[in-house]
Amino acid sequence: IMWRETETAKVFAYQGLTTCTELDKSWTVMSSIYNHLRQGRDKSISELKLFIRAEVELQERLETMGYRSPTWRLPRALQSLLSAVQLQGESAVTAPPFFPSAGRGTTNFWGKKQGPTVFLWESLDEGGREECEKAIRTRKDWVVWSRARPAKGDCKLRGFEQEGKAVFQGKVKRKKKAHETARTDDEAEHDAPEDEVEGGGRACRQKGWWKRGDVEAKLNTVNMTAWVHRECDVIEEEAITKLQEAWDSSEQKDECIVRLNDLEGAYWMGTEIGQLGGYGFQGVTLGVDGSCKDGRMGSGCCKFGEKGEGKCVRVGREDEGTSSNRPELGAVVLALQSAALNEDALLLCDNEAVLRVIRKWVGQGGKATLATAPDADILREIICLLTQRVRAGRATFLIKVKSHRGEPINERA
Repeated sequence: IMWRETETAKVFAYQGLTTCTELDKSWTVMSSIYNHLRQGRDKSISELKLFIRAEVELQERLETMGYRSPTWRLPRALQSLLSAVQLQGESAVTAPPFFPSAGRGTTNFWGKKQGPTVFLWESLDEGGREECEKAIRTRKDWVVWSRARPAKGDCKLRGFEQEGKAVFQGKVKRKKKAHETARTDDEAEHDAPEDEVEGGGRACRQKGWWKRGDVEAKLNTVNMTAWVHRECDVIEEEAITKLQEAWDSSEQKDECIVRLNDLEGAYWMGTEIGQLGGYGFQGVTLGVDGSCKDGRMGSGCCKFGEKGEGKCVRVGREDEGTSSNRPELGAVVLALQSAALNEDALLLCDNEAVLRVIRKWVGQGGKATLATAPDADILREIICLLTQRVRAGRATFLIKVKSHRGEPINERA
């Protein structure tokens, strides 16, 4: 579904992305980002379009120079060091929404500039670094996240090294090549190609994630350090442990958890399912997905608002060949089995072909047959489960969502 506020609007949302089509202001960002910025800024739509265009250009310049945004796990952990309420750094299209205030130097993204602050040094422009240096000299409630050593060509004074102390060092090990002996520079003080990194965590996002809805995480490739004021003595060991876990995380994807609180509510309600009303659905909302890899098929489903990993099963009859549709149909069975007969159900699936197969049976009479259906055994189970729900007077909605677009329930499944 394409969403426009008016018929002639130049900004529209489609499959989880929002695009501005005005020639001098064109851009594309995740719909969740746009919705959050729209709710968090006291500006007209015209001013907001210009603002986003400027921030998109800045983010693209940063990424061209090699900068990669941290996964959300990392700023959450940095935030917990001093219960920070302000973020300084990044661009407005990449700053995480769980800070009450965010900006970069004199540019304010949202909220009021006050309280304990996390500075993401490597993403700050000259004005932002000047503001950071000022805060370091006059305040004690700050955290700075920076490279262990300045990037080549970066001659900017790093005042936090004189005024602060390092409370955490995230290290990256380089692989030793076959012909090399032990060396002292095997830690990645400067950027290392991913194929030269030995194991390690994934605390960075992929280039351009904010305009694709990509939640994939990439390997850490350079040593990083967290600094606080040298007189700071209120940091708990639990916060340091949380930071270490964020740095060492081996998860292939960044966190993707819906939190409909005051800070993140607008962000998540801007996703494709948020705009469709899925997070306010008066029933059960389930995500389904299937996989087919190395000759094996598996199905999974998860329930919105329920903690845990959800359900997953292996799908049989692999000896007859594998397909992408069969495990997806298996996931629909799992979801229908999970939905009680006393509640309506909303199923989210990223495979349109599967939904078309099921749709053929909606409203069909006695002449319908499974004789030629390639996955008749699973389809028969789906039909039986749907029939039970119809007889119980319960509605079942099957909705197509875009895959790999950062939709939390789909990513979990």
